[in-house]
Amino acid sequence: MSAERANRALRDLMNRQAKVPVISGTVKAVSGYTCDVEPSDGGALHYDVRLKVALTNADIGMYAIPKVGSRVLMAMLDNQPHNLVVIQVETATKYVVRLDGGAEVEMKGDGTLSLNGTQHGGLVKVQALRSDLNALNSLLTAMNQAFVQWAPTDGAEIGLKAKMLQVFTTNPLPNYQQIESEHTRHGSI
Repeated sequence: MSAERANRALRDLMNRQAKVPVISGTVKAVSGYTCDVEPSDGGALHYDVRLKVALTNADIGMYAIPKVGSRVLMAMLDNQPHNLVVIQVETATKYVVRLDGGAEVEMKGDGTLSLNGTQHGGLVKVQALRSDLNALNSLLTAMNQAFVQWAPTDGAEIGLKAKMLQVFTTNPLPNYQQIESEHTRHGSI
């Protein structure tokens, strides 16, 4: 096949392909995984525009919950003018990523981020934790020194000193060098 003929065949094929229009509009209402959008061209309101590709009960996928009044871009699914999905959001109240298997990230407009839920509380600020743990180690070291330097006067005190020195010598102070991930970082809002 000649190059000219191949180019013509490619152009003909591209011209026959369905063009998927992108429509802009303003969100008027949000409900579940859909929203109602008023198109920018002044056309009729689009009801039940999908926020995620598959409208199933499974909460799996990546999608944004748009803020009412924000602008969005929509694309047509299966070349059906009444089957639209939001593909871009100007302002969102929440972004969600949920994978089959359970991994989940939610980012909310209030500046909060949750990783696989919130039941374990917030992330640890490792610098503050390391500082507090080092202070605890200093206290334990000082207690050990006090027992080493203490001169007991009776049998009970001698027994207490022996027991405490045994505790300090058999339980080394922890090293906190490996408590921080080098690959996952966080800051604060």
